[in-house]
Amino acid sequence: MLGPIASPVSFAGSKRYTGDLLHVIDEMPPIDAVLITHDQYDHIDYPTIQKLKDKVGHFFVPLGVSNHLIRWGVPNAKITELNWWDETEFQGLTVALTPSKHFSGRRAF
Repeated sequence: MLGPIASPVSFAGSKRYTGDLLHVIDEMPPIDAVLITHDQYDHIDYPTIQKLKDKVGHFFVPLGVSNHLIRWGVPNAKITELNWWDETEFQGLTVALTPSKHFSGRRAF
């Protein structure tokens, strides 16, 4: 997530401390693969995917996340969707999806 705000709308949500970092993508070389862990707004956002989609060779995502990428213009052929404990080979590497606990710390208690 390199966009300016972690939110589905531009007028509300958590803003980046460092501001918009989308320009960094222009400076990057071609990217073989991107692994997306889940679809919370602080991990995947529309502006970032728009800048990455032509630079990235392949996206690896958990179940359900490919719907976002496809809706945002990433070709289905560039996406591998994995369930817990699924594994796949990519350029001599084994990509495995394993569950983990994620705490955002946004609750009062």
